[in-house]
Amino acid sequence: MSEKEGDSSSSSIILAARFGSESLNVIRSVEKNLLLVIFILIPLVAFAILDTLEVFKQINIHDIIIVILSIILTIVSISLYWFSRKSRYILHRWAKMFEESTISSLINIYLKDKTKEEIIRSLSESIEQIYPLQEYIVKRPSNIAKFMDVKVNEDLIFDILIDKERILNENNMDANNLYEEIKRYGSIIVNIVDHSIDKPAVELCFNSLLKYISLSKNKIGLAMIVGDTASPDGFDLVNKLNIKNSKIIRHFILIEKPLHEVNSTI
Repeated sequence: MSEKEGDSSSSSIILAARFGSESLNVIRSVEKNLLLVIFILIPLVAFAILDTLEVFKQINIHDIIIVILSIILTIVSISLYWFSRKSRYILHRWAKMFEESTISSLINIYLKDKTKEEIIRSLSESIEQIYPLQEYIVKRPSNIAKFMDVKVNEDLIFDILIDKERILNENNMDANNLYEEIKRYGSIIVNIVDHSIDKPAVELCFNSLLKYISLSKNKIGLAMIVGDTASPDGFDLVNKLNIKNSKIIRHFILIEKPLHEVNSTI
C-alpha cells in the first residue's frame, strides 16, 4: 500500500468512526428530550383525570378530549423513549465495534513489525484521543522506554503499559497534555505473543487486566494482544468480553502480525 493510499484509508476510517459517534450523541439527545416530555405529560394526565372526576356530573367535552389526548401522548412518548433507548444501545454497540475496527485497521497500516517501540509508535498514530503521545516520544525518544516491560508488581508485568503513573512528576507541557489525555481515555496495555492468539491467551491477558484495574484503580482505554495470528475462539471470546466489560475496559482488540509480514519489512 502506498503512503497516499494509506493516508486516504486512514482518513476515511476516522470519518466513519466520527459519524457513528455523532449518531449516538443524537440518539442520546432525543432520549433526554423525550424523557422531559414524559415528565411533563404524566402530571398533565393526572390533573386532567382529577379535573374530569371532580366535575363528573357536569362533564364538558373538552375535559374528555384533554384526558384522551394526554393518555395517547403519554403512551406514544413512552414508546418512543423505549425505542430510543433500544436504538442507543444498538448504536453504542455498533459505534464501539466500529471504533475497535478502526483502531485495528490503522494499527495494521502503521505497524511495521512486532517490536515494542514500533507498537507504541503505531498507537500514537492510530488513536486520535491520545495524540500528545506522538509529540511526547518524538521530542524525547528516551521516553518510550518507560512504557516498556512495566512491572506493576512482582506478579504483574506488561510488555507495554501507558498510564498516567508513567507520566507523573514531569514538569513540561508535552507530559502534562499526555497525562490529561490518558487520564481521560484510560490506560493502554499491550501484550505480545510469539504464537497464535488463542482462547487461553485471551483469558490470561484478561485476568491480568482485572488485576491491574484492582491494583491501580485506573480504567483501561485500550487492551491489545499482538500475535502472529488469532484463532476464531480467541476472537469470539474478545467480542464477548468487550460486551460484558465495556464499563471498565473500553476496547479489547487482537492484532495479527504474521511472521512473513515482519520479515518482508526488514
